[in-house]
Amino acid sequence: MPTVDFVGQSAQTGTSPGAGTARLLNLYREPVTEGDNTRYLLRSVPGQNIFSSGYSTFMRAIQWVDGQVYIVTDGSLSTMSEGGYIASVGAVTDDENTTIAGNLGYVTVVAGGNYYTWNGTTMLEPPDGAFENYGSVDTLGQRMLLTELNGRRFQWSDPADPDTLGGLNFKTTESGEDNNVRGVVLNGNYWIFKERSIEIWYQTGSSDETQ
Repeated sequence: MPTVDFVGQSAQTGTSPGAGTARLLNLYREPVTEGDNTRYLLRSVPGQNIFSSGYSTFMRAIQWVDGQVYIVTDGSLSTMSEGGYIASVGAVTDDENTTIAGNLGYVTVVAGGNYYTWNGTTMLEPPDGAFENYGSVDTLGQRMLLTELNGRRFQWSDPADPDTLGGLNFKTTESGEDNNVRGVVLNGNYWIFKERSIEIWYQTGSSDETQ
């Protein structure tokens, strides 16, 4: 059976305008050891430089809020400067399912079932409203929307006030009995991804929410 060798370096000159000018971008062609089935492999060289190395474990979440990059890593909410310098502003639970969202200068984080807010000077865990175990956070219409961890409810804060969660400001996802996994705002609607289904909610213009 005939074989076709992988093309090596090529060039185009004035006397050979039909020669190929294809090239590998961020890859290079490397021969493998003698006796292997594959004669060449393409080794990746992304061409990227390390921007910041001020954390030692996983980056859990990142968000741009009012001209500032905020990240959650190593059990803390931190700012990241243009030069890649990381400065912690407050401790949060380290959780692989962390979510982060901004609201008029506030930065909010849900991690490990807890809800945190940062107003630029102070980190708080606001008093609970309709429930006390949180699964995710996002923002819509200047309200923070929070799903219930291992439950079917979601609640929202007062407008432009992430620290205030009214005890009656909640709804229950009722299309199925499966629990909420995460809520995400997409194109002005609130999508609640559940264990086996998805619900879409929208704003009515009042203090209430309608499915």
